[in-house]
Amino acid sequence: MNFSTFPSQVINVWALESSQYSLWISGFSVSGHLLSTDNSDSGTFSVPQGDTWYIVYWNDEIGSQNTMVIYNANFVGDSRPPNIIVNSPYSGASYRVGTDCEIKWFSVNAGNSVKIELYKGGSVDMTITTSTSNDGSYYWTIPVDIAPGTNYQVKVSSLSTSAEDLSVNFELRDPNIFTIFIPNSTSSFSVGNAYDITFDNSEYVHEINMSLYHNDEFVYYMATQRNNWGFYYHGQYRWFIPYSITPGVNYSILICDYEDGNVKGMSSYFEIEEHRGITIVDPVDSTKIRPNSDFTIKWNSTGSINFVSIKLWRDMHYEDGRLISTQVILTIAANTPNNGLFEWNVPDLPKGSDYFIEIISTTDSSCRKWSDQFYIGSYNDIGSYNDIASIPGYNLFILFISIFLISITLITWFKRKAK
Repeated sequence: MNFSTFPSQVINVWALESSQYSLWISGFSVSGHLLSTDNSDSGTFSVPQGDTWYIVYWNDEIGSQNTMVIYNANFVGDSRPPNIIVNSPYSGASYRVGTDCEIKWFSVNAGNSVKIELYKGGSVDMTITTSTSNDGSYYWTIPVDIAPGTNYQVKVSSLSTSAEDLSVNFELRDPNIFTIFIPNSTSSFSVGNAYDITFDNSEYVHEINMSLYHNDEFVYYMATQRNNWGFYYHGQYRWFIPYSITPGVNYSILICDYEDGNVKGMSSYFEIEEHRGITIVDPVDSTKIRPNSDFTIKWNSTGSINFVSIKLWRDMHYEDGRLISTQVILTIAANTPNNGLFEWNVPDLPKGSDYFIEIISTTDSSCRKWSDQFYIGSYNDIGSYNDIASIPGYNLFILFISIFLISITLITWFKRKAK
């Protein structure tokens, strides 16, 4: 080896084995092999034992000036053949595409530089780097376009010797861990309505972001940093579509890991249409219907609704703002044209004032409406108060006649008393 200093400065040159070197850089005093005390020198050092050795150029003279050391060292006498052993990836290792992977290896007399390649199924898949320092470590960002698989290997090859080694097989995992079931390619949503977004994830992700895209361009965040609750979780998110969303096709939803946007899942394209809505005109809360009679159900609608179903419910009530219903009494119409009218042949039903009608689009379950509660039963069973208003078209007439007769009676009585 040889060295020189610029500007000229006397320095000490030591040879330290690895344990001594570790103590020395930690601030402890050590005894090593003093090779030279000079401003320039050359010579040889015979390693007394097999180990990792360090040559230390130390400018430790009191009052010394700063200087630059120019050195060259050639290590000779190691008779071991060139060799490389890849330590990582190790057996059972699994990396997600798009993340970082540290490749590690050990080498003996394998030169200063190595090439690193990715193998799949025993054949070269790609070159990770054509040349990197033979220092035993290389950080590789796994490209997102690599196909997932379990038969990958890494090969490290010396650029100046025949030394090379292949790692054991390891896995590269798909970053698309979310599978979105709804919406799908047949989904047709409408603004102003709420829909359940359903999905699965194959790996644990603590928090997620959910975004709306149109023609693969970001529109807005539907939800951010939402708790995903766990591994193999069947996720569900209730999404109200704002009226500000422009109706159109080629909408999609992206779900991704809040901390890593490469871990994701994208839905199929789906459609968003103008608002679809239903308003029930009849029955209303004052409606009273006889069993075994005919009644015309009336409603209005907006948006594209071709067919609706109509159901009769009973015992509707609310708890904490949520609709709670005990049962569907019957399906009045499973699939009838959305023309705003349906002639209902009312069967013989138990009397009650807690019935209500539900009208729902047959193709969009979020487009539905419930009527007010109304009465079904015999008019004679309604009671004295309800009897007054029980016969549609005649209740006010009976009231006016009664008032008129009472008035005539009172007038006649006062006239007689006045005489």
